Amino acid sequence: MTIEANNSEVIFRFDPRSQRVEGTMDADPAAEMERFQLLLRKFKPFSDKLNAHVIPWTKFGETLLLIGFFEDNTHYIIGSGVCVSAGVGLTAYHIFSDYEEKIKSKSINILAHSITNSGLSTWNVSSISSCANDLAVISMHRISPMKKGQSVECCFLSSRTPKVDETVMFAGFASSSLEPIPVSDNYLNMNGSVRVGIGKVTDVWREGRDSVLMPYPCFAVECLTVGGMSGGPVFDSFGNVIGVLSRSFDNSPDGPSTASCAWAAFQGDVADPWLKGLHPDPATIYDLATLGLIASDRLDAFRIENGQPTSYEPWDGSK
Repeated sequence: MTIEANNSEVIFRFDPRSQRVEGTMDADPAAEMERFQLLLRKFKPFSDKLNAHVIPWTKFGETLLLIGFFEDNTHYIIGSGVCVSAGVGLTAYHIFSDYEEKIKSKSINILAHSITNSGLSTWNVSSISSCANDLAVISMHRISPMKKGQSVECCFLSSRTPKVDETVMFAGFASSSLEPIPVSDNYLNMNGSVRVGIGKVTDVWREGRDSVLMPYPCFAVECLTVGGMSGGPVFDSFGNVIGVLSRSFDNSPDGPSTASCAWAAFQGDVADPWLKGLHPDPATIYDLATLGLIASDRLDAFRIENGQPTSYEPWDGSK
């Protein structure tokens, strides 16, 4: 299900004091663009230790995604994500688990927002592909206008496994409302805050932590994250995305928080691309990385069969 776009309809307004976001909708914002650019952003941890620390909404620009639903003239944020290419994002699959029937029936609109200094950027989420762990690849169609020469911001996606004692940073949007928020007079209230958690990696489980809760490649970090940040990116000491937030334990001031390793997403499917013809449909994250549409590293860490990665040789950057 998609939202019908009207080029002149103002639907959101951004005002940090009133917690409002402004933006307009465009049926095909890339239709008049003669060329297309990706702007690579990196975000290094800016402290040694922070627990669910509130930062300005616009800190991560278009790269941080606020994922939510639009249903019956209400809106609610269910989690976070990160943009890694034009119309491609990563998040945690579990944020959709309570809404699977509605997603299958297409009775709700899934939206991904990002808040920038110039206003709101919004995407329709057209496809969700689960990976072998708690990772999900989302395909997105932009419905916010683009100025001539405007780039789409995205993050560097690393295949690296973090090292114990390495400082990393979680980012996400923590909604302050647990109930759907009514949309009135074309305004959508965004109740919540952008937060970061920064700490040291304490454990790395390359084959999974256990057979029930986290039977997939993941790592633990000594820092606090809170609800709503799930699916948000984990940045390593180089500013690259190495995972997404999977679980947090907020009964302790230091967490821990656990993340799914991002390298597992390279096998994830990218279906229904926003820019038709830009890459094969369907394709995988690995395909987009080989085409240069996703900035990445060490693709040789994957064993390739029939053009796709089938296994992974862990590397952490140690000599």
